[in-house]
Amino acid sequence: RLIELRGSVEGEGCIDIEVMEGLLQHVIASTPSPNPHHVNGNSNGETGNGIDLLGHEHDSQQQRRKKFGLEHMLSQLLTQHITPLITHSRRLWQLIARFSLHLNRPSAALEAYEKAWRVTLNKPSWESGGSSSSLPSATTAGNIGREREESPEEVWAEVVDATVELVDAYESLGMRERVEGLGAGELVCKEWKFKARSAIRGVLGRGREAWEGNESWERLKGRGEELKVS
Repeated sequence: RLIELRGSVEGEGCIDIEVMEGLLQHVIASTPSPNPHHVNGNSNGETGNGIDLLGHEHDSQQQRRKKFGLEHMLSQLLTQHITPLITHSRRLWQLIARFSLHLNRPSAALEAYEKAWRVTLNKPSWESGGSSSSLPSATTAGNIGREREESPEEVWAEVVDATVELVDAYESLGMRERVEGLGAGELVCKEWKFKARSAIRGVLGRGREAWEGNESWERLKGRGEELKVS
């Protein structure tokens, strides 16, 4: 209710991410994932109209699961109130990705990881290694309206973290079968290796002048080398 009342004014800043992460962890620990053969059921991250966490419409006429309990309430909260507010928060997109994985929706999870990566790339100053930037913090509701100084090196390290996370997601989810929508049965991302390499090359190219040779640079470069032999 708090998010509904304050979201239109404060955006994602009204969301207590730590509370949401704790709630998600509880749901994952206490609720079994749905049968992957029955994921078109209406409790798998869909709204009552057959729409998943990312707003995609699916066939919700087959193998419906009843929508009761905390998992359903969390699904409704994420779908209707939180996802539309996300603008800058990687952690919130990670939350969506984890819940999508719990619901056996690998394509929705991969899309959320892609969005987590993109919002991280949009942070300022990491390419040039310039002065610290003031970035809005969406960590807790108590931090609404405050700004936290992040050094360029911190932002660069987060960009590398997000890129490695995306590459790992491509590798683990790309060859899985879609289980939702009209593309059910097709691969989630058959060109996953190309996309993963492109993501690494793009970030290394943009950060070369400021960060070539530093620890995060070498970590990302090493991940790219792993792809070549996988």
